[in-house]
Amino acid sequence: TINPGTAGGGMETVVGDDCLLMASSHVAHDCRLGNHVILANYVGVAGHATIGDHVTFGGTCVVHQFVRVGAHAFIGAQSMVDADVIPYGMAVGNRARLAGLNLVGLKRRGFEREAIQTLRAAYRMIFSSEGTLRERVDDAALMFRDQPLVQDVVGFISSSADRPLCLIAGSGALVPEVIAAAQGRGYLMQVLSLEQRRSIAGVSAQPFNLARPDEAVAHLRSFGPTMIAMAGGLHLSDR
Repeated sequence: TINPGTAGGGMETVVGDDCLLMASSHVAHDCRLGNHVILANYVGVAGHATIGDHVTFGGTCVVHQFVRVGAHAFIGAQSMVDADVIPYGMAVGNRARLAGLNLVGLKRRGFEREAIQTLRAAYRMIFSSEGTLRERVDDAALMFRDQPLVQDVVGFISSSADRPLCLIAGSGALVPEVIAAAQGRGYLMQVLSLEQRRSIAGVSAQPFNLARPDEAVAHLRSFGPTMIAMAGGLHLSDR
């Protein structure tokens, strides 16, 4: 089923050329689907969502209103997408998270190997834990300024949006902006770090031994936290 547009969305729902909408899929009001989009069975796209060209949704996916999914992205079956998915990305899960790039789709659509490898390098840079996301995006824009695929991703992230950006599960740093916002609301903060004791945006970070999580739990309990957040990721050697 496809709902017509409303006054709040320009009175227009758009479905591009050569799309495949399988049985029981649904496109809500004011959505914009590009060309060659595939909605498998029971996929539901809520109002005002924007779907790029060559996006594929596995069965029973649900897309939150106003979400953007970039061109050539792949959304795994049974996913609930409530954040914007970058072009060429692959996302999966209930509250979907990035699971890498849609490498199979890129190869099938004839993208050159060198372009794909460059995109992978930029992806690792943008979604690393060094600095802020804004800084990493700016660095990638400069370093890969002559690479169209990378610039597609950079432009997508930099453009204004109603929804947050879909990130890698368990990734990201405790960025200064987050700490400043928490401190501005009067929260007392304690940070545990896998690195040696250091200062994170003015907050003292206590060392955390991964082999002794009981010590970290005891430390946290000692000051009665009302909320615990985890950020960052483990980086294992190739060996």
